[in-house]
Amino acid sequence: MPTPPTGRAFKDAVYTQLARVGKALASPVRLEVLDLLGQAPRTVEALAEELGATVANTSQHLQVLKGAQLVETERRGQHVRYRLADASVSGALSDRSGRQGLVAWGMAVQAVGIGVLATGDSVPAFALGQSLLGLGTAMVYPTILAAIGDVAHPTWRASAMGTYRLWRDLGYAIGALLSGIAADQFGVPAALWLVAALTLTSGGLVSVRMRETPRAQG
Repeated sequence: MPTPPTGRAFKDAVYTQLARVGKALASPVRLEVLDLLGQAPRTVEALAEELGATVANTSQHLQVLKGAQLVETERRGQHVRYRLADASVSGALSDRSGRQGLVAWGMAVQAVGIGVLATGDSVPAFALGQSLLGLGTAMVYPTILAAIGDVAHPTWRASAMGTYRLWRDLGYAIGALLSGIAADQFGVPAALWLVAALTLTSGGLVSVRMRETPRAQG
């Protein structure tokens, strides 16, 4: 397996991909496309009809989204349909780029998404925040599972996964309680900013403390 890029090369690759994602999400039309594809896969013709746009224009928007790895295609008979990209792609991507960076940057993207939700006051802003939050989660969750699979022996891998899921789900419950208390005391935006800060801090800790697993290094 190729050695994952490090240092300047890795940062350049991450910044380039984030720039593609930012460009893809900077259009209200493309945000609507993502919303429609989140409901069900569609052909370019069906999307164009729902958007009230031409097939050529819709296809251009889809190519931008595909270039940012936010959508992918599937063939059903003679028809090609577009759908949201499978989150498992990030696990395979981390095989080449390494686990640590994808988890750390995924948490940073999550934090930005939560911050957008905290400051947003319109549907496009909320859609952008949710899209960034979903993208960050897609970067983090499959990659963490892949990292566990790297180091856990088959005889106790299921136990390792179960332990991770236990603590993760406890985090959901405790986080919901703490954010609810913060919202009652300081308001919903303040609670969202608190969650964003904790998420960003977690990403920073990952970048400092997490080591690349043997499979990602090899």
